[in-house]
Amino acid sequence: MSKLYHPVSVEEWTKALRSGEYKQSRSVLHCDAGFCCLGVLAHISKVPRKPYQPTARHSYPGTQEYNFGDIKLYGIIPDRWSVELGLTASDISNLIRKNDAGVPFNEIADMIEDMVKKNQEQ
Repeated sequence: MSKLYHPVSVEEWTKALRSGEYKQSRSVLHCDAGFCCLGVLAHISKVPRKPYQPTARHSYPGTQEYNFGDIKLYGIIPDRWSVELGLTASDISNLIRKNDAGVPFNEIADMIEDMVKKNQEQ
């Protein structure tokens, strides 16, 4: 059985998003153009990755496929990660939309913190 990978804390994730170390891209976790907000999470969580063979639908040069241990993904994180982070499926969809619309990482970090806090209060 493969090793299951788990996300770093929300604090570490939002710190990385605000660090300025990651160039923002869209549609995939990580490609030659940069990272989406979820790709930053996978990267700092040290999930193994390898080049993904793009199809006509996903033709971003240098797309990386991450092996989370129980599933291999290139465009989203596993549902179990959302639960571990205190986020809902709706939160993740909202983060993807905001990232792909070009909302800066520092604003996305604020949104993540607000989402987690709101979910904890419920």
